[in-house]
Amino acid sequence: MLQRIKIETFSQAYINAEKTASKSVDWSKVFYILQCVLLFAFPIGAIALSIANDYLFLNEILSGTFLLTLILIVKIAGGKS
Repeated sequence: MLQRIKIETFSQAYINAEKTASKSVDWSKVFYILQCVLLFAFPIGAIALSIANDYLFLNEILSGTFLLTLILIVKIAGGKS
């Protein structure tokens, strides 16, 4: 009987502690990591596009312009967060 009371009180305390625990996310770090991932992904994507298109000069200019535009958007968005 005493063990049963101890188990019930332990489980009740654990349930209450679980309800009060909360996790916080540092969104500035999340956005910084996302920005770094995007800044690495876009040049690799631009290089892959230029290789896939048999080195067409017009496509390289377009992919470079697209890359610069995306970098500027990410920097502007990263500065406001």
